[in-house]
Amino acid sequence: GTCTGQTSAGKLRKRSLSSRTFEQLRRHTWRHAGSSRTAAMATPENKDAPKLSESGRILSTESEKDAGMATIRETFRYASCFDIFCMILGALTSGAVGAGQPAVMLLFSEMIDSVGDVLSGSPGDAVADSVNVICIQFCILGGILFVCAWIAEACFKSSGMHQSAEWRKAYVSAIIHQDVAWYDTHNPSELSSRVAESTQAIEEGISAKLSMGCRFLFQGLVGVGMAFYFKWDMALVLLGVSPLAAFGAWFMSKATVDGQKKITDAYAHAGGTASETLSEMRTVTSFGMQDVQAQKYAANLEAARAAGVTKSLKVGFANGLLFASGNLMAALGLGYACATVAGELERTTVYGPDGENLGNCAYATTNPDFDACNFSGGDLLIAMFGLQIGAQGLGMIEPSITAFVKARRSAHQIMALTERVPPINSFSDEGQKLPSVKGDVVFESVEFTYPSRPD
Repeated sequence: GTCTGQTSAGKLRKRSLSSRTFEQLRRHTWRHAGSSRTAAMATPENKDAPKLSESGRILSTESEKDAGMATIRETFRYASCFDIFCMILGALTSGAVGAGQPAVMLLFSEMIDSVGDVLSGSPGDAVADSVNVICIQFCILGGILFVCAWIAEACFKSSGMHQSAEWRKAYVSAIIHQDVAWYDTHNPSELSSRVAESTQAIEEGISAKLSMGCRFLFQGLVGVGMAFYFKWDMALVLLGVSPLAAFGAWFMSKATVDGQKKITDAYAHAGGTASETLSEMRTVTSFGMQDVQAQKYAANLEAARAAGVTKSLKVGFANGLLFASGNLMAALGLGYACATVAGELERTTVYGPDGENLGNCAYATTNPDFDACNFSGGDLLIAMFGLQIGAQGLGMIEPSITAFVKARRSAHQIMALTERVPPINSFSDEGQKLPSVKGDVVFESVEFTYPSRPD
């Protein structure tokens, strides 16, 4: 009993000493952390410096710096047969929506030709009937495109949400299976936001953005193809100006996405500063850091305002460039079309014995004695607007490609964690389970260091 009492007293004395030592170390750590935070706020941020936690631990940034990408098959590794069917159906219907944009010009050109027949002497009732049929075709085409757009969005969204849910399950399962050493180099408070960001990037890259990419790809290919099919020479003339329209569409989408990202990041930093300050209000007050934190919060808000102004300027420039390029293509196309039509009419003009002008190919619809023109005004409009619509569609593909690349990078980061085998797997059923253990555990020649503090 005496031995037990002495041992217990010794344990109590040892615990008391440990508590006092811990309190001294804690105060010293707070002073050191406070001075470090003060220095960090007073000096510019060093991007090359390792990322530290509040207690000075070196945090791992492997997932942020890893530029590897998963293969396309790995990106869709959690896609079921139904998901694959939905994506194929969504790609076809989304492509139909994109092809329908320049296809509208076919009906518009027929309407222009019908109006031109009135000027050439065709009966007005026949032209009215033709225009009524074209209007009905417009309504039918609009209904078809509406249904196709709904199917494409529904298919890609449902498939993307299901796959992102599977990625999220695999990511969370991999996180909770990791050992303690892994958590020492990864900030646990950032894991929830990292899971949300990575899976959201995958969902966006393989659902909404992929649907838009299919639509703009078909819009560009069909528009350019129609322009060369109906009037190849005019398409070649306008092709020299089409990069301006493509660049305007690309720059507008890029400026919108990049500007919104900078604004979101700035507000996120401001919110993080406010949350950190409110949660550690006693520490902030004890060090007299109220003004410093307020200035830091105001600096983040100023960054958000500056990002918003920059975004507005870039979007305004891109919007002006897009419309300016469209008007430039229209002016160049109409000028070339007028010269081409004038040359065609002059070539097909028929003169009488006395040199009088009897007519040209424009009267071929009402007088069979005249040869028909090699092209119509509607063909010229298809070539002009088809190439313009196609160039704008090709210019809008870049955001979809960027989102898909980001999804592949996020998938690679998640796979790097899911494929990591922890040295100590607490969920493993392997090995022998002893019914009972009796004895002493002895540690000999054991060395220990934290992974985040190798020194």
